[in-house]
Amino acid sequence: MVQPLLFPAAVPESVRRLIELFEKRSEELRFPGVDFTRLAEAVQDIQAELAEQERAQAALTKAQEEVARRQRELLALSKQAHAYATIFAQGEPELLAELAAMSIGESERPARRSRQRSASEDPAKSGGFLEPTTANPPEVAESASAVDDAAE
Repeated sequence: MVQPLLFPAAVPESVRRLIELFEKRSEELRFPGVDFTRLAEAVQDIQAELAEQERAQAALTKAQEEVARRQRELLALSKQAHAYATIFAQGEPELLAELAAMSIGESERPARRSRQRSASEDPAKSGGFLEPTTANPPEVAESASAVDDAAE
C-alpha cells in the first residue's frame, strides 16, 4: 500500500490540492519535468529542509544560551576584579576615582555592534558583548537575573 503524501505547513493549500489532483490522475497528468512523482519529490525536499532548519534553530538556541552563560560568568568575574581593584586603590585617589566611576553590571546592556566595521577595528579589543539576534528564551533571562542577583 502506498503511503499518503504528508504535507508540511509550508506547502500552501492550493498547491496541496494541485498535487493531490496530480496524484489521482497521475496517468493522464504527465508533462515534461512535471508529474506527480516530481511534485512529491519537491514536497520531500521541503520536509528535509524544514528538518535541517529545526536542527539549525536548536543549535542557534544552544549557542545563544552559551553566550549568555559566558556573559554572566564574565560579569561575575568583572565584579570580583572591580572589588579587588577598589581595595587595592585605597592609597591611589586617581585609580580609586576611575573605579568609582564604573558601575559594573548595574542595568548595563552589552554594547551594540554595527554591522559595518572598518578593517582596522578589532572586535576582540572592543570589550563589548555580542547581542543575540533573537531574544533569549524566558528561562535564560530568569537564570541570568538570578546569577546577577547572587553576584551582588
